[in-house]
Amino acid sequence: MLPREHEWPLTSRRFTSVLVVLDGSDGCWCALDAALALCQEAGAQLTVLSLEARLSVRSTVVRGFETAERLRRGISERRLQQAEVFASYADVDVIAHRLVPPSWKAAATYATEHHQDLVVVCSRRGVLRGRLLPSTAERIAANVPCPVMIVRPAGDSLERLRA
Repeated sequence: MLPREHEWPLTSRRFTSVLVVLDGSDGCWCALDAALALCQEAGAQLTVLSLEARLSVRSTVVRGFETAERLRRGISERRLQQAEVFASYADVDVIAHRLVPPSWKAAATYATEHHQDLVVVCSRRGVLRGRLLPSTAERIAANVPCPVMIVRPAGDSLERLRA
């Protein structure tokens, strides 16, 4: 057993810049909450990265490409605005917020290029992702040089995740 004086290598005091990736799922707000709590404790700055919303082909055809594009951008921008409001309530500095293409590569590239100390993402399991294919969170974790915190959505129970 380690003595109490031992400092763990990944204490929150070490983090000065935290990146949170928002994908529009319910779990992404849990990831934002966790990132805000870490930033409050460590006095770190928060970077919010919003993956662009995806619309179905049917929605794009019915609405028209230009209208669907405006709708997609509006959804993503509202997500960023909500994140900034939550950060202002938590008294956390948001130093950057960006829209990026909806892929794990864009998030991993941003985290690597901007030398983030920690990346916070939510865990989303789909029919194929997380069962047969690696999830977006797992792919980000495998391709960034910094620690990655994967937050499980609040409604997910361990029994449901194991099923």
